[in-house]
Parts: sequence; structure tokens; C-alpha cells
Amino acid sequence: MDNDGRAYPSVLERDVAMNLQLLEQGKEIKDLDYQPGVQMLPGIRFKPDFSYISKGEKFRTYVDAKGITTNRFRLICKLWALFGCQPDRRSPLHTIQRVHGHLKTTKVITPITKTELRKELGL
Repeated sequence: MDNDGRAYPSVLERDVAMNLQLLEQGKEIKDLDYQPGVQMLPGIRFKPDFSYISKGEKFRTYVDAKGITTNRFRLICKLWALFGCQPDRRSPLHTIQRVHGHLKTTKVITPITKTELRKELGL
């Protein structure tokens, strides 16, 4: 549990939440959301652990705390790179893991542009 009494499925997710709460208190991020469901494509939904808006940014950043990277999450990462999420497909997805006892952003997936997507699909 964190200081707000919220329970988390893992210690890693709790630690990431507490770090994000400190950033929100320091006004570095705003609009911190927990377990925001997003639609990636029709019929394909994903629930990252957190989302927020960074100071000076327009788009949300999504965060997933990962102890173990599953095949499903690998697929989500590939889809995110191609299509992002709705309504704003430009939002990045950050993967945070514990590395040598410290929280570390190990992957940032920024969706490709529509022009890049057309080229990738051969359109």
C-alpha cells in the first residue's frame, strides 16, 4: 500500500506509484491516473499501470511497471509502436523495471507517424 491507502499487485508497481506521486507533488507531472484503460485498435484494449502529463507537454505519457516481460506485453509494445492508443496516438509508453535495486525506464515506445505507418505498410 502507498501513503494514500491504495493497494498494488506488486512492490515494483507500488514503488513506481510513489515515485510518480512525488513528481506530481513537485509539479513535474500532473493528472496522474491509475490503471487507465486505453484502446489501441478496435477490439484491442490495454491497461497500463499509470498515465500522466509531463510539465510543458500536451500528450499523456503511459507507464507500465514490468517485473517480467510476457509475450502479450511484447505484442502490446509492437502494436503501440505502430498504432499508439486512442484518442491521441502520439503518446509514448514507458516501461519501468527494477535494475540493480533502482527504478529505471528500460524502454520508451513512441508511435511512428502516420506517414511512417503508411510506408511501413506499403501504402
